[in-house]
Amino acid sequence: MNGLGRWARPLLAAGVLSMPHLVAAQSTEATDALLKRLEELDRKVKSLEEKLEQAERRGAETPAAVAAPAAVPTEPAKAAADPALLQRIDDIDQQVKIVGRKQELDAEAAAAKAKDGASAYAGSQGFGIRTADNAFRLRFGALLHADARAYLNNDFPGAAPDNFIIRRLRPVVEATFYDKYSLLIRSELGNQGSLSLLDGYAEARFTPEFKVRVGKFKGPVGLERLQSPQDLAFIERGFPTQLVPNRDIGFQFFGDVFDGRLTYQAGYFNGVRDGQSGDSDNNSGKDFNGRLFAHPFKNTDIDALRGLGLGIAVTSGVQGGSAASSNLANYLTPGQQTFFAYNTGTFASGERQRWSPQFYYYNGPLGVLGEYVTVSQEIVRSTNRREITNSAWQLYATWVLTGEDAGYVRPTPRHNFDWQTGGWGAFEVGVRASELRVDDDQFAGSAATRFADPAVSARKATDLGLVLNWYLNRNIKLQFNYDQTRFKGGAANGGDLPDEKIFFSRVQAFF
Repeated sequence: MNGLGRWARPLLAAGVLSMPHLVAAQSTEATDALLKRLEELDRKVKSLEEKLEQAERRGAETPAAVAAPAAVPTEPAKAAADPALLQRIDDIDQQVKIVGRKQELDAEAAAAKAKDGASAYAGSQGFGIRTADNAFRLRFGALLHADARAYLNNDFPGAAPDNFIIRRLRPVVEATFYDKYSLLIRSELGNQGSLSLLDGYAEARFTPEFKVRVGKFKGPVGLERLQSPQDLAFIERGFPTQLVPNRDIGFQFFGDVFDGRLTYQAGYFNGVRDGQSGDSDNNSGKDFNGRLFAHPFKNTDIDALRGLGLGIAVTSGVQGGSAASSNLANYLTPGQQTFFAYNTGTFASGERQRWSPQFYYYNGPLGVLGEYVTVSQEIVRSTNRREITNSAWQLYATWVLTGEDAGYVRPTPRHNFDWQTGGWGAFEVGVRASELRVDDDQFAGSAATRFADPAVSARKATDLGLVLNWYLNRNIKLQFNYDQTRFKGGAANGGDLPDEKIFFSRVQAFF
């Protein structure tokens, strides 16, 4: 092989061998042009080699050629033989380098886009947008409860009519930043027919053991109150929920310790009436709320006890009111009718303490939940000042007939309801007993000083409920619920209020 061939062909081969890698980053047009230029260059090199080989053969046949080795072109001489060709080789080599660098930049840009680029998603948990690394997320959700209520006994004083209602219609927006910080806004459009802020809070999850929440949200007290409405086994919550705070404004620290076997919550809030929510405060008194909830067998080999949870919750504070703004709550039946109301002029004035032992147990299709709540409050009417104590309890059991696992959150059907495939979703039945008892001291004193009227308000309400839940899929549920409540007191001449008998049905749509 002559000198120019040995010099030019390795360079040409290196360029050709590198082309497949570079072509991937180029358009077809640019690649074809480069290949065509290389083919032309290859033909010219071959032609030059042939001419040089012929010249060498002719020189070898004469003594003069042998005697004059200087006549054989050296590498520099050969290179000078076609400077235009060498320049083109340099040009192509430069283009190859440019193509290679462009490919590197494209690869870097693609990696950055894969990390930071956002994409839309949709599923049973909602709709939203998130980055590829899931560090930034925006989720949209909603809950609809469309109810039908049929009162089977209209003897209850001021009985509500049979009706259809939108019990809940709640759009929600949740944003997550840097995977540790979030903002949640949940509004209420149903029931009262007007827009109100239900939840609005910011949260920082520094570690699983230490998190902070600030804004308006549920106070960490009632077990069934803390359960999301889309996961409720019964259409309306039991009596204990009426004695614990609903949503309040404040802050709380919370987290999971001991490998998730213990959850703690501790917060400081404005303080709200029993079972109520608040957007402001009419006095300077504030409430401490605290809760411990343990899963003692969570990480053990005792399968039958892994679903056991035990807890205790307390609130403590000083709350005041006035004759015009009592800071006290009335109590409702499962059918949402008032069975206990304070007399006008009665108001909170002093310490308020709540405590609530609670538990649940889930094992396969079986679910059991129970809680007890007692609340003590200093109240005043005229010259009558007392500390009264009201209490409530409930116990219910559910069974998933189709075999799915029961839980504090709703079951997920193994087979969604579908006429064509024969899927029927999941079916669940349940039974509940619940009771609320008010302090007898509520009725002590004269008509001018007693806190409640025994001819209007009952001393005790005891409820028995039955439910059938049909989970068509993760997002759609139908409920059919019968409740019968008996009362002690509440009627004229020391009589009892008539039983409340009500049949509920509900369509739930949630995402």
